[in-house]
Amino acid sequence: MLIGLAGLALVPGTARASWTVNAGYHNPAVSTYGLNLLNIGTNWGFEVGVGWIDVAVQDDDSKSLLHVPAPATAESGAARRVLRDETKFTLAGGASLKYFFSSGKVRPYLQGGADFGIGATTGKDGDGNDGGAGASAFGPYGGLGLLIGSPSFYIYGAYNLAEHQNTFAQAGIGIGI
Repeated sequence: MLIGLAGLALVPGTARASWTVNAGYHNPAVSTYGLNLLNIGTNWGFEVGVGWIDVAVQDDDSKSLLHVPAPATAESGAARRVLRDETKFTLAGGASLKYFFSSGKVRPYLQGGADFGIGATTGKDGDGNDGGAGASAFGPYGGLGLLIGSPSFYIYGAYNLAEHQNTFAQAGIGIGI
């Protein structure tokens, strides 16, 4: 085992990386705030994060009915009645790849990434539709950033061009794990 640890010490820095966790503004890009895992290597970094979680439950225990306007007909202008028992779960995040131009305490980088989302609904919604599930990938983006510090503690900021927002800034703070 000691020989293995001694051998690991001889591995060039380009083969080693450090896992960190960071809290960011517009990181992932689909969120206002997010929590991310960033693997920082000598030249490359990979980041994945979650920034938006929505869980909603509408349980109509009283079995009262929602009044939803019915399509206008010649026979009746009355509203139709729909029972609403529904559970929704939505999660959105993103992933990015970073290229660090230098090593040290100040590291400019180029990044590219995309957002993703998954969701599921059970029961019936207010329109009487049955639940379902879906997933999507959207919002490719790219930009330039600056990471200041070390993998044990750092701050970062980036400016990006994106399909869904035109441009947006990211900023955050991270620590090694």
